Amino acid sequence: MKPIYLLIYFIFITEILLNAQNLINNSEFDNYTTFLDSNNNLVYQPDYWYYDTKTLDHPIYYSSDRFLNKSLINNFHPDSMLIKLGQKVNFISIFILPNTQTVYTTLKEQLKEGQKYHLIIDIKAFEQSNCISDLLVGFKECLNCTMDSSLYQLQLKVPDSLTKDFLSHNWLTLKADFIAVGKERVLALSSGSSKDYIKILNSNRNRFKKSPDQGSLRLKYYIDNVKLTAINCKNDNMFLERMDSLNLGESIVLQNIYFDFDKYELLKESFPVLEKVIYYLNKNKNIGIQVIGYTDNLGTKKYNDELSEKRSESVVNYLINKGIVKERLQSLGFGAKFPIASNVSEEGRQKNRRIEIKIIAK
Repeated sequence: MKPIYLLIYFIFITEILLNAQNLINNSEFDNYTTFLDSNNNLVYQPDYWYYDTKTLDHPIYYSSDRFLNKSLINNFHPDSMLIKLGQKVNFISIFILPNTQTVYTTLKEQLKEGQKYHLIIDIKAFEQSNCISDLLVGFKECLNCTMDSSLYQLQLKVPDSLTKDFLSHNWLTLKADFIAVGKERVLALSSGSSKDYIKILNSNRNRFKKSPDQGSLRLKYYIDNVKLTAINCKNDNMFLERMDSLNLGESIVLQNIYFDFDKYELLKESFPVLEKVIYYLNKNKNIGIQVIGYTDNLGTKKYNDELSEKRSESVVNYLINKGIVKERLQSLGFGAKFPIASNVSEEGRQKNRRIEIKIIAK
């Protein structure tokens, strides 16, 4: 192979490897130590993972006198028995309800501002759980920061179609893409409070699999295979550069915003580009935007006006739910007005069905 081709090949492979590097230490929990605590009880400590940021030797698992308890089946700590019996435990567990635990780990490197990342986490519900929920994760600047809250949270969605019984017997992979603020150095698993999780449960009763005779809410997740990798996103940088170049009164068409036919609920394929908008607005706190919806000319004027308005409202509501102050946002629908292409062809009509963002305060 010629030297120039070798160089190109090396650069190509290097870029792939860099983008694929997992920024999580001990991501599969294979590395850990066991020791006796001050009460002479055997405990288990996975490397790089902690429950308590104030005492960094606080173990993930206690394998204490619980293993002597005859009612262990109702004790919600079956992992302790595995450790006592000398078996390998290559996962961690966290309580979600009734009392929420947060597990912390320091990333291999600080996340880069504006860089897109991909987070993957495998979860499985403990069999005695009587409900399931999405998983909240967050990012902090440091382990011992005085703030207890995260820079921001990600809500890793559990599909609505899955039941508690399925998740009690099968591992599920949760995924999310996000754009870094640039100060993230610590990942917090289950960064929400008990109230946050109860709010998630109440918002989707189909997941609320608790009968009256089961007592209070109980949910515990096993966690494994935590991966955080950078995504090669040249297009994202170009989009943010275009946003930065907009002057007051100028607008930009958001590509890859999707709705079902004749509907206004956002499809999940729309989320990546909206996350870029959120990153831009978080970076530029003084900027206000107007979200404008358009349709093609099929249908009545009244119908198109209402559909375009509802679609723009859906985008605004998504931004508000992600923490953008509603006073910075406006929604507007122009229906079939102001086409940017001919409505004669399907290609032209597709271009006219669009969402634009206009700078209204800067």
